[in-house]
Amino acid sequence: AECGTSRGRRNARSRIQDSGQPIPLVVESCIRFINLYGLQQQGIFRVPGSQSEVNDIKNAFERGEDPLVENHNEHDINSVAGVLKLYFRGLENPLFPKERFLDLICSIKIESVVERVHHIQQIIVTLSRTVIIVMRYLFAFLNHLSQYSDENMMDPYNLAICFGPTLMPIPDS
Repeated sequence: AECGTSRGRRNARSRIQDSGQPIPLVVESCIRFINLYGLQQQGIFRVPGSQSEVNDIKNAFERGEDPLVENHNEHDINSVAGVLKLYFRGLENPLFPKERFLDLICSIKIESVVERVHHIQQIIVTLSRTVIIVMRYLFAFLNHLSQYSDENMMDPYNLAICFGPTLMPIPDS
């Protein structure tokens, strides 16, 4: 159920319908692993993992396996973090759709926090329920991870630098 298309791009909606799971296995498993072993890892999401291990883990997920299911820490935490970022980077449709990019960027210019939040909410409610569920799951995790920023050096700003371009890529046009 975790297989990509021939181009190697994945569509979250079709995979979720296939598996019946709102949170893709790769997302749930990587986040579980990082919660268990990596919350205090300095530079998590900034330090690259081993490319061969990232590929091995990614390929196992694409075969429908969960290589992180065992309760022991045999995988490099930075490789697991790399797989999570790679998953979101590889989505055919990013979590924040490219057609909403300018709307989201314009919200930065709204001075009133209440109005800015309302504007962003109006954009988010146009997204599919599935995308919103994955967003909430990911952002809850990233918020939790940022609570350990004294140890891992990943405060919300640093996490935004790591995930911003992946979750909301700049459109080609």
